[in-house]
Amino acid sequence: MLPPTADTAPGLVDTATSTAPPKTRRTMRREARAGAPAATGWHAWLELTKPKIVQMMLVTCASAMVIAEQGLPDLLLFVLTMVGLGISIGGASALNHVLDRDLDERMARTRRRPIASGTISVEAGTAFGLALFLLGGAILCLGVNALTAWCALVGGGFYVAVYTPLKRFTSHNTVIGGVAGAMPPVVGWAAMTDSLASPWPWALFGIMFAWQPAHFWPLSLLMRKDYAAAGFKMLPVTHGEATTDRATWRCMVLTLATTLIPFTTGDVSWIYGVGMVVANVYLTRRMWALVVAQRELDPGEALVGGPDSAGRIAARNAFLGSLTWLAIIFVALLVDSLV
Repeated sequence: MLPPTADTAPGLVDTATSTAPPKTRRTMRREARAGAPAATGWHAWLELTKPKIVQMMLVTCASAMVIAEQGLPDLLLFVLTMVGLGISIGGASALNHVLDRDLDERMARTRRRPIASGTISVEAGTAFGLALFLLGGAILCLGVNALTAWCALVGGGFYVAVYTPLKRFTSHNTVIGGVAGAMPPVVGWAAMTDSLASPWPWALFGIMFAWQPAHFWPLSLLMRKDYAAAGFKMLPVTHGEATTDRATWRCMVLTLATTLIPFTTGDVSWIYGVGMVVANVYLTRRMWALVVAQRELDPGEALVGGPDSAGRIAARNAFLGSLTWLAIIFVALLVDSLV
């Protein structure tokens, strides 16, 4: 790197003649995160477990438990299920950090992760992940039932052994990996009933499975350059932005269709119906804005351009909107079961 000159050193730029556009608050926040130091101490160990992912998975599991019980579940059973599943998912996430460490080192977003940055050694991270993964399974097996433990371990094992390596070889990793992300509602149902004979756990599995590509592909558009630099075979990297945009829209349509499945069980009322309509209209608008942004591009123009480009804003809104959609759907199912 060249040392700063009189033309580039901080404080020496002539602001009166500079043509650089002012930075937005979002850009400044992103730069601040990129320059933040790697987590240390217990924060690093917590980061290994990917707590935001754990939180989202536990919400879907809890909703399935309420739906299965048609009311509030037993408190002890609920706590044991949440703790066991949360620990198990945290362990699988730590192992994902270990396996992806070489690729994480190449991405600005992930190079400060504990394993990639060297804050935690590969050996310690592996031992930590395996211990949590097996401990979570043991809690579920001994405190809940064996079926619940097996469902959690299958989901976590699929995430580590199938989805994680597939990211290096095929763009289909997002769809195939959806199996792992769709397992928590099945875990919640198994915890309450010790059976998977009902169509309900598979209806919830279908909703989660179809949702994940529509949720993740807009994010992959935002991270395309990082993924390409790291070597991840994500859809925008292997097939381009236009293909990813079309695939996201098609998958969204499939996702909306899965929200009709609960009506086939005869166990939902107008409460879920209202929530479903609100959620689906909301998500359709967010996703359609991404389609429009792609259609309005000039020939050769990138969909996700500068920090405030229409395509980038649409992709970000689609990604965040998919999270809101999931929350509305599961809250509607939960309230419907309670009321």
